[in-house]
Amino acid sequence: MDPIVVELDDGDAPLFASAKETDTSIYVQWCIHHLSSMFPRVRIVDLRSALKHHRGNLLSAYIAISDANNDALLKEQKMETTHDVKLRRKEKWLPYSGLKLMKTQRSFPAEKPDVTCPFFERDWGELQANLVTTSIVKQVEVHTFECGCCCSDVPFEEMVQCADGHLFCCVCLRKSIEESTYGTLPASAALLCLDMAGCDQTIPLSELRRVVEFNLLSKYEERQANDCIAKARLEGLVRCPFCNFACDLDVGIDVLDCPSCWKKSCVKCKEPSHEPLRCEQVEKPSDTEHRRQIEEIMTGSILRHCTACKAVLIKDGGCNKIKCRCGQSMCYVCRSAITDYKHFCNHFREPGKGCSTCKGCFLWDQEDSDAVVLHAKRAALKRKAMDDPNILTREIGPAETLFVSKRKR
Repeated sequence: MDPIVVELDDGDAPLFASAKETDTSIYVQWCIHHLSSMFPRVRIVDLRSALKHHRGNLLSAYIAISDANNDALLKEQKMETTHDVKLRRKEKWLPYSGLKLMKTQRSFPAEKPDVTCPFFERDWGELQANLVTTSIVKQVEVHTFECGCCCSDVPFEEMVQCADGHLFCCVCLRKSIEESTYGTLPASAALLCLDMAGCDQTIPLSELRRVVEFNLLSKYEERQANDCIAKARLEGLVRCPFCNFACDLDVGIDVLDCPSCWKKSCVKCKEPSHEPLRCEQVEKPSDTEHRRQIEEIMTGSILRHCTACKAVLIKDGGCNKIKCRCGQSMCYVCRSAITDYKHFCNHFREPGKGCSTCKGCFLWDQEDSDAVVLHAKRAALKRKAMDDPNILTREIGPAETLFVSKRKR
């Protein structure tokens, strides 16, 4: 088969001539990342040479690399192939002897860029669309193999093989991994061959790393570990509440010293270690937050805020006409702004009873702050109990018996 040299016409504007320098660098990184995954035995330096030779045109570079890769595979298998040195010289990125493949496939593709590239996404979409068209198939004589799982004809570079050499496509492998990770299929200790002939060999980890994305493979390995632990049915199985690391503890050990995150936690309450205190003697962070909120409500019930500058005021004696440092006067009883003593009642009345003549506030009556605080506490507890009923059993603020004993004195 003659080598393919794709000449760019005026409509195929090369990226290197139009994009910014930073975009070009990112574009090349994305191209090398995907091409290294599609051609795992082609050296990175050859991929870069092909991309540079074709002026950054991903489609043209892919056609040339695929053609050279197929010729090299056929040469390895000692199959009949056409290899014309003079014609091959047109591909300046290739040596005279043709493409030399690595002896083993790379375990990981080239490094994936951290940022996206709209130029690459455009060209990658065009490449994926053109790969299934007749024109591309005619230009590149791809030597296909039958997938042992779905029976589809797939190029060799898109195949995966088990330890016994059975071939199946990357799509079937990815679907199997996804179903074992997120679906109902079990995630066994080793992934078995997907060939329909009933092969009991496993798929090498290097093949999984080449085809499956890193995040999906990490989730799959985590699912594998969890399934193996579940099958063991360990009686002393304890998981770290911070990193979910599983440990097998002996009976009587109440503190887990996690070897993964190096944090200590209580086996019973799953909170940070609180030795030598018992679990019921330690307040949880959520309980602390609830207690703090209720105590703030109790404190706020006896505080006053200036109507002018919003400063916090509290009276420990004297009449109910108070004056802020900003000069604003206000009534301590109804908390409204006033100017003089006309706001207060000046009629005769019996102690402890209201005025029958006016509705003014009393100048010298003192607020029962203990009763106000107790009422605010009960109201706040009632609201919080709707979300956490156990809050009614906790000690928050001064005990109610203290309020009762003070009123009796």
